[in-house]
Amino acid sequence: MKDKFREIKEIHKLGFRLLKTVSVLDRNLIPRSFLQAFLEAVMPYVTIILSSIMIDRLIGKKIEAAVIVAISMIIVTKVGELLIAFLSKENLVGKAMLLDRLQVLVCEHAMELDYASMQNPKTREVIENTENMARYNGGLDKIVSSYSNLLRYGLSLIVSLVLVVQMVFKINYATNTTLTILTHPLFTFSFILLIWIIATVISRKKAQVIREMNNHIQDNHYKVEGQIGYWLGKVLMNVNVGKTVRLNQMAETLFHHMQEWNVEARTLFVKMGVVGRKELLADGEVNGSFSIAAYFIVILKVIGKCISIGDFMKYTGALLQFNTATGKIGWLENEIARFSRNLQPFLDFMDQESQMHTGSIHVEKRLDHEYKIEFCDVSFRYPGATEDVLKNVSCELTMKQKMAVVGLNGAGKTTFIKLLCRLYDPTEGVIKLNGVDIRKSLALYSGILYVPICLRRKYCCCERI
Repeated sequence: MKDKFREIKEIHKLGFRLLKTVSVLDRNLIPRSFLQAFLEAVMPYVTIILSSIMIDRLIGKKIEAAVIVAISMIIVTKVGELLIAFLSKENLVGKAMLLDRLQVLVCEHAMELDYASMQNPKTREVIENTENMARYNGGLDKIVSSYSNLLRYGLSLIVSLVLVVQMVFKINYATNTTLTILTHPLFTFSFILLIWIIATVISRKKAQVIREMNNHIQDNHYKVEGQIGYWLGKVLMNVNVGKTVRLNQMAETLFHHMQEWNVEARTLFVKMGVVGRKELLADGEVNGSFSIAAYFIVILKVIGKCISIGDFMKYTGALLQFNTATGKIGWLENEIARFSRNLQPFLDFMDQESQMHTGSIHVEKRLDHEYKIEFCDVSFRYPGATEDVLKNVSCELTMKQKMAVVGLNGAGKTTFIKLLCRLYDPTEGVIKLNGVDIRKSLALYSGILYVPICLRRKYCCCERI
């Protein structure tokens, strides 16, 4: 049990951090979403309670009072619907823009990292996959929606629980013994608790099966969507590829690969449809069974004259809302866990800091423009490599000399220039500028920057590249 609570705590810790990221990207989206969730939670109960009051007024032949309640219900309902519609539209636009803003955030952080950090294959993979992960497996918009719905159903659960408890303790001892027993608070509470436990157990078992199927689909969904993008964007709609295919007589091979991929994609999409259908059927079976039991227990209360006809509608609605809220809260917990794990690589990337230390000494400004760069017994080995690319290199470069760097492929010419620009630090030795270790100086070339190809779009401002 402790492990379960610890897991839930870690999931929400991750989820709240993602919400904090959303508030940075759009500070109004979360308040608007939570306000919409509050209204969506409250409005059903406004309708239920006012309707029950109106029915009791009509039964009591208080027509004027019933009309006033009906008009009030219509006004409140319409105002609530308009507010929800407005907030829904604004939130829809805000969530749609989150993906672009997420990419901007990733791009900005990428530009803050040094070249060595960005050359890490894992870092580049996370950056290039961020958009696709968010688009196909759930991004920040899903986190906002999940927490908004969690608030909505949490509030609904509290209100429905209050109404259900109120109904449980309503009893009329003036009825016969059998009805008194069947409408007694102890029997009512035990019956509701029993059917709720049964419904919850069945619902959780079905949800577990569906969740496992969804996890399997999720692992393959990104791959299939990537293949769709590849075939449509880089093969079928590319004129140059068409020329290559014809010149090299690759049509048959290409068609064969497309057929194999088509079978894989079709299988995945069929599974997605099956899972969606099972999810709907599971909800319908559980809710239908609980609804029958809820009507039964409330009808007993009406027959026993514990509650009025109007209360029948109120308490039936409360029981149904209670069942829906408890089921949705459990489902949303799983959704939050899934979306949070999807975005864990993004958070890991945002936590990543530059590997190279930035010095604090300003480069000396000389009036005679005499600058000298010295390589003092410099050796360099790329991360993960077993051999040095450069070994014990020593040389001097001055402003009034011309120097050519020549050598065979792989001799280390590019590495030499990268070390000169301090894109990497030497594994051994020191590089000095006018006698000062460049690792202690501020960046020599502030304009040198690495930005992944996938981010060189509208997200990157030209003046920053």
